Amino acid sequence: FSPMVAVKLSPSISVGAALKIDYGNFSLKMPAGYADLGEGTVDLGQYEEDMNGWGMGATFGVLFKPLEKLGIGMTVRTPSTVSFKGSARMSYLSMYDLPDTSDLKRKITWPLWIAGGVSFRPVERLLLSADVHWTQWSTLDRITTEYLDPVWAALMDESGNDVRLLNWADKTQIRVGAEYTLNATTALRAGYYNDPAPGPFTTMNLLLPTHTYNALSLGVGKTIGDLQLDFGLEYLAGKDRSNDMGVVATSYGMSIVVPSVSVCYKF
Repeated sequence: FSPMVAVKLSPSISVGAALKIDYGNFSLKMPAGYADLGEGTVDLGQYEEDMNGWGMGATFGVLFKPLEKLGIGMTVRTPSTVSFKGSARMSYLSMYDLPDTSDLKRKITWPLWIAGGVSFRPVERLLLSADVHWTQWSTLDRITTEYLDPVWAALMDESGNDVRLLNWADKTQIRVGAEYTLNATTALRAGYYNDPAPGPFTTMNLLLPTHTYNALSLGVGKTIGDLQLDFGLEYLAGKDRSNDMGVVATSYGMSIVVPSVSVCYKF
């Protein structure tokens, strides 16, 4: 949810700002692994998590149009931290007279993001664009999970937290796109972008991006009065990841098809 305000300072300069309110809902199921519970190493069974939480951030932008056919823009999105709360379960712990559930807390931060772009209209109905997006992934040095049950806390480590060190690097994403206007209310869109993985194979994480993607997108936009409807389909071709020994983990190569629907109303 992003309430936004935009102001035109002059015929060629416009600025805008938006308050970004984030809601996250996360569910996870995976093997729990093994642990030494005092009687040798045992299988902990299935690990499950269910969490949700809220966060807040802001976005600022400026658009400069020195010519009617040329636009130059810049956008800055502040870091946003979502504070998750929920519960976790390890299915086999009850077999060893230990609690098989625990409440937990986790904070996930989406980092500072800066984008700059240019658009050009060579003919009346065709708009071409190119953007560069920079994300400060290096600030996400760790993900810490706090288990509130003391047995679970001791099982994870001495501090009672499950700490995942990320060792991620800042990355730059490149996008190009085109929009062709069919008539006064309908437009067709197409685009491509390259999104490099921010972290090494050893810190791949289900909560945040871990693959390098080359993506193609197609979409259509429809204007009905003050209502703007957008429908899109995006294909992401993920590259295989290699571990520290140079061995390709082919099972981590991912191809994804993502449908999207956007509804905007102009007040």
